[in-house]
Amino acid sequence: MRQFDFDKLKYLYGTVPVILVIHFFSVLLFSVIMWHYVDNLSLAVWVSVSIIVLLFRFYHYLLYSNSSDEELRAQSTL
Repeated sequence: MRQFDFDKLKYLYGTVPVILVIHFFSVLLFSVIMWHYVDNLSLAVWVSVSIIVLLFRFYHYLLYSNSSDEELRAQSTL
């Protein structure tokens, strides 16, 4: 069962770069569409929070990609 969970984790982290790019462009597209309909301050706050979440996810992806499989297996058994 642990091997299955580890393989699932590797698969999910393998898709993170694509998800981050889609997240970034969807934030930009939504903010451009809503620019004339929503208060600009509210939109700026929303974009800022979305970018912070995106950077947080990227940071965790970097931590994962710089870890070896042995380290990841040891942490997954906790």
